Amino acid sequence: MSTPIAIASDHAGYDLKVFVRTELEGRGLTVVDLGCHDKAPVDYPAYGRAMAEALKRGTAARGVLICGTGIGISIAANRFAHVRAAVVHDGLGARLAREHNDANVLCLGAQLMGQWVARDCLEAFLWRELALQDVAGVLNLATAGAGQVAAEQGLKHQHEGITLAPSKLLPDDVSCHRPHLRNGNAHSRINPSFVLSYQATRVGPEYRAGT
Repeated sequence: MSTPIAIASDHAGYDLKVFVRTELEGRGLTVVDLGCHDKAPVDYPAYGRAMAEALKRGTAARGVLICGTGIGISIAANRFAHVRAAVVHDGLGARLAREHNDANVLCLGAQLMGQWVARDCLEAFLWRELALQDVAGVLNLATAGAGQVAAEQGLKHQHEGITLAPSKLLPDDVSCHRPHLRNGNAHSRINPSFVLSYQATRVGPEYRAGT
């Protein structure tokens, strides 16, 4: 089961919240929608408080808050000591908020960004959760037996000179099997959009499967 992600917005952020929910659920993540549930005018502090309560109860480990600018709802959420809500405007800001500030809530401004930028922010902020979900899907395929789909995938990769090795990724040690990053910090050096969901190593004198 995936780690639940809580989302909430006021009326100004409702449309973007719907998009965010669709994106996360489409990637297999469990989403806890704290509201609002339509475009009727509401007060954003109530949703900042709802997010804080969800995190405190353990309903979710991380969250996404949305209002017109992201500022007001972040201020409301940050009134609670256990919340570290960061307003971001692009993928880089989202990644740094997670890595450098240990932010546990992503705040977006629906009036300041479109869906493509919002998607980049989600991928950067939640890349570990997304990568683990992708890995789980690949492992399920790998352990499903010698089915037709798995066989066809194997033939395709064999033809391309690629050997698939079982993933050794762990929740606290997400890494990418790339020779030039083997001794580096994969968390901070890999673009979230390119996190591999399986380990692929080319067969040849310089590459060995599983090394």
